Amino acid sequence: MLPTADVAHLQLGEELGSGGLGTVLTGVLLGKRIAVKKYRYDPQVLCNPDEDRKALHKEALMLKRLEHPNVVKVFCLVAENGTTMGFGMEQLGESVANASDQGQLSARRLSRAFRATCEGVAHIHRMLVAHLDIKASNLCFARPWSCHVKLIDFDSAMVLNKADDILRRYPGTFAAASPELRARQHPCRALDEDAFMTGHTFSRLLEKTPADGTAEQLRARVMPLLRLAAQRPSVQQILENWNNPAPEPAELPTLLQSAPASDGVLTKLFQ
Repeated sequence: MLPTADVAHLQLGEELGSGGLGTVLTGVLLGKRIAVKKYRYDPQVLCNPDEDRKALHKEALMLKRLEHPNVVKVFCLVAENGTTMGFGMEQLGESVANASDQGQLSARRLSRAFRATCEGVAHIHRMLVAHLDIKASNLCFARPWSCHVKLIDFDSAMVLNKADDILRRYPGTFAAASPELRARQHPCRALDEDAFMTGHTFSRLLEKTPADGTAEQLRARVMPLLRLAAQRPSVQQILENWNNPAPEPAELPTLLQSAPASDGVLTKLFQ
């Protein structure tokens, strides 16, 4: 169970960000700095305020159940006039997206952030939850200049009955959806989509990170997550193979990708 704090007692301050259901503001709870995700009513958007507030309540309870070093920690529900309208959580540092934009991601720091992300994603998968909106702006460092990353924003998360549950909607960020899901060619497992989005996020971050040996080693760990679902490893498998990343299969030489000519030396090689 989570305690409930009245919003009037939280000393709400500056805005830290906003999402589909609410705005995140700074706050203070029992003398400790926190972040408060508070329902934001937008008259320009067709919505159901009661259902949206219930969704925030549900997200808070989910975060409590998913407690892990690489998942943002929730402290309390937040109420206004007796109605739950958000929740309080730990206040983290900057997002991985901001750190990348400011040129603060070395390959070493990015590699450690990738491992922390995989640890968090693997944990929620074991708890039968798919995040479904993994992106650089939903990964935050615990402290300035740290490498400790936490997953945030579970607006789009899906609670599963079993690990093979199929995703029947698009994830939170369509641009990060797998090719199979966008093409609607095959049923897509929700957990496979999380794996693809993790790979997509870090492959994009690598594009803006100075190339060196560490970056190439990280690329070998990330790229398998972009394979088609049938060959795509889980994030747990990425962790299990951390010290021995499998290289991407090399392309066959052009001459061996098609039938040889009707005569000559190559023909003898195929006989």
